[in-house]
Amino acid sequence: MTSEAPQGKAKGGVARAKKLSDDERRDIASHAAKERWSKPRSTETAETSEITHEGELKLGDVTVPCFVTSTGERLIASRKMQEILKVVEDEPEDRTRVQRPGTRFKRFLGRKFFSSLISQEEMKDLFTTIQKNYRGRKINGFTADALTKFCELMILARDRGLLSTERQYIVADQAQLIYKAFAKIGLVALIDEATGYQQQRSKDELRKLLEAYVAPEFLPWTKRFPDEFYREMFRLRGWSYNPLSVKRPILIGKLTEAIIYKRLPIGVLDELKNKNPKNEQGRRKHKHHQFLTDYIGNPHLERQIASTMTLMRISSTWRQFEGHVKKAFPIPGETQRLFDDDETD
Repeated sequence: MTSEAPQGKAKGGVARAKKLSDDERRDIASHAAKERWSKPRSTETAETSEITHEGELKLGDVTVPCFVTSTGERLIASRKMQEILKVVEDEPEDRTRVQRPGTRFKRFLGRKFFSSLISQEEMKDLFTTIQKNYRGRKINGFTADALTKFCELMILARDRGLLSTERQYIVADQAQLIYKAFAKIGLVALIDEATGYQQQRSKDELRKLLEAYVAPEFLPWTKRFPDEFYREMFRLRGWSYNPLSVKRPILIGKLTEAIIYKRLPIGVLDELKNKNPKNEQGRRKHKHHQFLTDYIGNPHLERQIASTMTLMRISSTWRQFEGHVKKAFPIPGETQRLFDDDETD
């Protein structure tokens, strides 16, 4: 196979190089090297956060490098993502076809069933590789939220019957195992423990968390809880459900608080109650979710609702559902029933 002949400026450069002496070529090469090494090796700005803590996270039978940045961002090494999730290629019909570029994990994200469950904007936001500097090396990673979201979507895809190959089911099963591995404590808490960051968190960490979750002013009302959430709750409680009626048992608010809002990070529910107190009639003027931020609080709430609805669908009774909730989203010291069966509306 012959190479193409140089064209244009490239051709002129080759002709010029042939006319140079050995000493002239060495001087030019030396000058070019100095030029390269005199430039900053990182394109990151001074404001870009860097990694401050490093550790190894044990998820299932795989150990994963994890990191925390100077701004408190938790990252998982991207090169390990496909390994811990057992992401494998679907067998191509044409074995001679050239494989598409990118990692197996990136290619898996492009599957139609997966992209149908997430918006392109959220896909780009969560699954764009983040590059940081750490001790003279480049670290590529995904946020902790990316792993959590991937596991949730794979479980959802399997439950909806969207998977079509044995290899996709392997990934879904592994995603559920991984999800269970960190659901009890929380992936962020596990990363903090693995990296030692929990020992050096600032004293105002709770304040920062509440600022991220709770907005200073309530937001306009928008529907956050889908009809299916209440339909499943009514089924498990043995109540008659009428989607056209806005009148619902008073107990609905208490149940929602117990299975949803109490499962948000510690301190968030208390802050919501302070922002949204009860009036003299014992009612709240606004919905709790109106005080959650659009960029962190409400997205977390929506994921919590989706996960809880999955537990509802696989439960036959309210007591069984309570057991699933406590296992999936435990609260330290919680031992009593969420609600006694003989409690009235």
